[in-house]
Amino acid sequence: MERLVDKAIVLLCCLPSLALVAVDAQCVAMLLVSVTATCAFEASVLVPSEAGRAGAGGRAAWRFAFPLACCALCCALPAGAPFCALAAYDLMRADCARPLALVALVPVLLAMPALPATVVAISLCSCVAATTLSARSGRSIAQRRQNLRERDMVREQALKLEEANRDLADRQEYEARLATLAERSRLARDIHDNVGHLITRALMQTEALKVVHADDPEVKAQFSSVASTLDEALSALRSSVHALADDSCDLSVQLRHAAESSCEGTGLACACDIAAAEAPPQVTACLLAVMREAVSNSLRHAEGATRIRVELVEHPGMWRLVVDDDGRPPSRFGGQVAPVALAPEGGIAAGGLATDEGMGLRSMSERVRALGGTLAAGFSREAGGFRVLATIPRAASAGAGARDGAGSAATREGASS
Repeated sequence: MERLVDKAIVLLCCLPSLALVAVDAQCVAMLLVSVTATCAFEASVLVPSEAGRAGAGGRAAWRFAFPLACCALCCALPAGAPFCALAAYDLMRADCARPLALVALVPVLLAMPALPATVVAISLCSCVAATTLSARSGRSIAQRRQNLRERDMVREQALKLEEANRDLADRQEYEARLATLAERSRLARDIHDNVGHLITRALMQTEALKVVHADDPEVKAQFSSVASTLDEALSALRSSVHALADDSCDLSVQLRHAAESSCEGTGLACACDIAAAEAPPQVTACLLAVMREAVSNSLRHAEGATRIRVELVEHPGMWRLVVDDDGRPPSRFGGQVAPVALAPEGGIAAGGLATDEGMGLRSMSERVRALGGTLAAGFSREAGGFRVLATIPRAASAGAGARDGAGSAATREGASS
């Protein structure tokens, strides 16, 4: 729009010369030719092309044929000399050849004998004004473009900083959560090992004193009351310790920490994509064991691997764990690649390691199958390497947890009796 306003001003500067010459068909025709040529130049600027991007100032050289042709026609027809300012404006836009604008002065100089001196002066002044306006507008447009580029760079840097700040905040939250869980686990262990043992010893001493004072019913009754109180205290302590230990089983934090720790110092990049918050302790322990064994297998057997990916997704009905790498099949398997498929009843799918070398895979399969889940392992074309896929249903894991809890309760009850 700025260019069109400039050209309108240049055209207004050329029009006064019409009042000093005889306006005939040739003069009107040259006016129309000059306006058409400058409009064609503006239209050509809007046409994208490889030549335009490679040309001076981002404009193809062929576009300057319009003002040059207009100047050549004005040289043949002196009536068009007053309108050469429009051509001078366009020629000034050749950033790498600014002197090309002097070509617009040639028709004016050649028309000096045929035109009044006032018209020649107006034409020269119009050409000078046109080149000045063109240069000013060029600098203004270039500056705006530079400002836009710098604004975009600043916004990009701001977005990168925001992303880095979010990553840093997430990392700090992750480290704090990990430290909290570690401290809870330590407290549960210390309470169980120290306070629990002291109360158990006091309970045993009380039971022994009951036997020693069996002949004195009153004293025996008092020791029985003390023993009952200690037993209640021990039960409450065990319940609190188990609750504290269960709270320290944060699935997402522990899985990410275990994966990063396993890959630390190995040269392999570890990418964790965990979309699960919490899980029962038995499920957390199983998934952690499967992940560690899968990562260990990748570190030992994957040839040429550069990264290990750990993905955990919590679906409404199950947990799904995927551990894969981008390594080649070991040379002892002849470089054969087999697809991954779910194995029946948690077994190892086709394409897994040989039976005599599948102790780790069998261990993972047994762990997953104990919770009612399934395990698949093998070389995957999609992953580009070895993949371990484990699924654990929620209902089965809850049932296993209930059975474990009932068994533990029965064991404690039998021990008490």
